[in-house]
Amino acid sequence: MAWAQARAGGNARPQSAVYVLSQRGSAGQASSGGSDGSTEPVYLVEVVGPFPRYPISRPLGGLGSPTIRCAAISFTVDRQTFGVLDDGCGRRFDIAKLGPVNPLRPPSLLS
Repeated sequence: MAWAQARAGGNARPQSAVYVLSQRGSAGQASSGGSDGSTEPVYLVEVVGPFPRYPISRPLGGLGSPTIRCAAISFTVDRQTFGVLDDGCGRRFDIAKLGPVNPLRPPSLLS
């Protein structure tokens, strides 16, 4: 999942990818500064780029597929369904303030 997000942002070989166990509200506060106070258990994933063309959403009726450049992408993943709940692109942040940081290995190293 992290590697697919990285490829979508234009970097198939990111510098690193890590995750922490967290709650949705805390993850949102740490990664983007926004929080709904939710206690839903999530994984917060940070992938360090750079990412030259990370896709962003466009308001309904907009044309084209806009992209932005950023240093890192982050996304929250529901711990039960593994669905991506939120994602973002921007600067790196201190993911360690949420708990122990766990590395994600590229798929080629999993065998």
